[in-house]
Amino acid sequence: MLATQNRYGLNWDATLPVYVGKRTPRPTAKIELGKRINQIEFDYKNLVAQNLPYTFIHQNPVQLKKLVGRKPLVISFLSAGWNEYGSNHLEKLQQVYQEILAIGGNLLVIINAEAEEVRDFQRHFNIGFNLLADPEQKIAKSLGLFQEEYPVWDYVSGISEDVPVPATIVINTQEKVVYSSVDDNFDKPFQPTEMLAAVFGANKNIPVVIRQELAA
Repeated sequence: MLATQNRYGLNWDATLPVYVGKRTPRPTAKIELGKRINQIEFDYKNLVAQNLPYTFIHQNPVQLKKLVGRKPLVISFLSAGWNEYGSNHLEKLQQVYQEILAIGGNLLVIINAEAEEVRDFQRHFNIGFNLLADPEQKIAKSLGLFQEEYPVWDYVSGISEDVPVPATIVINTQEKVVYSSVDDNFDKPFQPTEMLAAVFGANKNIPVVIRQELAA
């Protein structure tokens, strides 16, 4: 299991989250295929830039769609508060990153932490992909992955912090979602094979419906 020292602020323990549920169900988080990601903005100082499109312009506020450029973009959320689930998620992203690049995509991982913590985190793990600090969970909120009135810790055993729901999406160069994996109950992590197929399809302009038929 990956682990950090206390000074990095992003620490995982060995407790794997387990969904326990409540009598009052919370709204299911869902990012629909075809949804256009074109209104989300962030402060450039929160970005740990590793591999930006050559068309990227350094000015504030930064529109998330500017990180797409001419390549499909994988966006994945990460939180230290996910405990072992988080360390497994990070390891999986590190394993598939070179494959994402090889088939013409790029990767952005959004972390609910302060910018300096994310920079320390990048140096500690020697991470090569783009990282974005989302300390106030503004991006997670805009996508329905963080709802203050329905805290994850109230539904999932092993979670004790305000964290977003795990999610990994792929957006194409038209800023539309062509792959979406949202793991509300922490029991269905994203599948790298399906995600990579979406990146490949987006890079080759293969419509989602046709890609799904080919995979069937």
